[in-house]
Amino acid sequence: MAVCSAICLVFYVTSYRISGVFEQFLQGGIEVTEGKVAYTILYLKDFGKGMHRRTAKIRLLENRASASDLENLTHDIWQEYGQDVDELVTVFYLPSMDTSTVAYAFGGCMKGKGCYVSVI
Repeated sequence: MAVCSAICLVFYVTSYRISGVFEQFLQGGIEVTEGKVAYTILYLKDFGKGMHRRTAKIRLLENRASASDLENLTHDIWQEYGQDVDELVTVFYLPSMDTSTVAYAFGGCMKGKGCYVSVI
């Protein structure tokens, strides 16, 4: 039953805007290993009125991700969670960083413009 719930929830997110229930679910964190980069999605949050944007707060589980890895990860998250918004912004944190103060890198994808990453 739990597997079906998770699959149905992921389907819901990829098909429609993220609901408040799903946003609360993601605030607990989901650990994912994607290619070479292991990460936890801390939360996804929508904002903006004229231009709909979504922020993805990501904690990297290891310190060894390159800028290219982060750009690929940003693109993958955009493909899965950002198709229903105009822009997806990713905020990356290293494992030991306090997520309420400073970020390691920022990335994003916009419809028709591609993806980017800026490492601080």
